[in-house]
Amino acid sequence: MLDAPAPIHDTLLDEALAARSPRARIWEPQGPLVVLGRSNQAARECDLEACRVLDVPVVGRRGGGGAVVLLPGMLVVTLAGPSGSSLDARALFRRVNSHLAAVLSDLGVAGLRHEGISDLGLGERKVLGSSLALRRGWALYQGSLLVDCDPTPITRLLRHPSREPAYRRGRSHAEFLTTLARAGYPLSAGAVRRALAARLDPQTVAALTSGRPGEARCA
Repeated sequence: MLDAPAPIHDTLLDEALAARSPRARIWEPQGPLVVLGRSNQAARECDLEACRVLDVPVVGRRGGGGAVVLLPGMLVVTLAGPSGSSLDARALFRRVNSHLAAVLSDLGVAGLRHEGISDLGLGERKVLGSSLALRRGWALYQGSLLVDCDPTPITRLLRHPSREPAYRRGRSHAEFLTTLARAGYPLSAGAVRRALAARLDPQTVAALTSGRPGEARCA
């Protein structure tokens, strides 16, 4: 049983589609929250008893992918834009993640690279994971970036995932995940959020989701 819906901004896809205008929202969680991918089973992916004891809500999202724990000190990047009828999901993930990596590079973060289907890696570890949902030729991208959070609760709240990318190599959450701060980049979530927001205007979002540079609206 999942808790009542939380403000994870899944509805941004509906808002963008209704307005026929691409949208972006970048936000920092205010407290711990477990978010399950569309096909995840709660009891398999997370420790429901630990969630109950620690009073951490468990919610589902529209997109696929694995379960995540959202925490203060993370940033969630939510984009909604036109994808067209012949979507290449891997290419969309790569376009968006490469754009986010370029913004972070301008802030001094070196060595980011696309990993697996939808991750960004830093060194040998994961620093961002993302998911995708589709509706009527529009796409919803949601990525969680570990900036300066304490990732310890992730190990307590999540089980080892039922599916994992090859580059994880069976590593535990503690061995696999890192943050920008732990990697030596003392950036605040607020500073990163402002930098990302400045580079995710509607025209850019449309280009990233559709793969067609310069497309700002979809009639």
